[in-house]
Amino acid sequence: MCRLPVSTFKLFVCATFISPRKVSIKHDLSRRQGADSSPCWGDFNIVSQADIDNGILAHCTILHGDIILDNATGNVSLSFGGGELGLAVNGSVYCRNNSELNGLDTYAVYNVSGTFAVQNATSLHYLETDFDAAGAFEVQNCPNLNDASFFVTTITESLVIEGNSSPGLDVLTTIGRVNNITIRNVAGLSMPGLREVYDSFEISYCDNLISVNIQSLQFVGGSFYIQNNPTLQLLQLDEIQTIGNSLEITNNSMFIFNQTTFDTPEVQSSLQNVATMQLSGPFRSL
Repeated sequence: MCRLPVSTFKLFVCATFISPRKVSIKHDLSRRQGADSSPCWGDFNIVSQADIDNGILAHCTILHGDIILDNATGNVSLSFGGGELGLAVNGSVYCRNNSELNGLDTYAVYNVSGTFAVQNATSLHYLETDFDAAGAFEVQNCPNLNDASFFVTTITESLVIEGNSSPGLDVLTTIGRVNNITIRNVAGLSMPGLREVYDSFEISYCDNLISVNIQSLQFVGGSFYIQNNPTLQLLQLDEIQTIGNSLEITNNSMFIFNQTTFDTPEVQSSLQNVATMQLSGPFRSL
């Protein structure tokens, strides 16, 4: 599923983002707000797609509890919970220390007030979400993950993607606002809708990362680190205005500064506030 034209991401998104598996499921906000809710209480442990197909969450539109996939196997699609209204989770969604789950999509879940965490899922190949909002969003130590599409508008706490060692992991997210971001070990990164990071923003230790699309980013409240990405060549950062603490672009051995928009008149005039800057690498026309 992709809400923006594929051509928008032609430099940044591999073909897996438009695979047939990604059906378009668009939540109707007016129907959510106007319809009678069907609350459920307690934690739900899902171990296979059969639990979803048998209606474990079929009558819930609001869940006061957690969804736990620690023991889930095969491919699981949360596309049926709550029917057409979708499901709001007043709690968290967890998949931890799992060696049997191959794929997960959560298209029926549109809000997670707590943490969405997928950690140490050693067999997971694809992960897809479609959230209006989440508390924290963490995808860590999934060594076979190579297809990740995170449609989410707002994350109130942290976005953390790290330790996923697949050399072909491309990440697409539509996030607009987040408290802080840590991105490590990805091969592709596209965040074209990101405008505000209230605390720190780190992109580091991405051995196969060539380009980064954060063209709408305007504000970073803390420090902004782009470090130790040996293949990074292109950084789209067209609208940055304020970095509250330090800007550090260091140890990116293939990065040439005239290939970023830092040295264009547009960004020279738009970057108005930064406390300190540390830049290292080949320079041209700076």
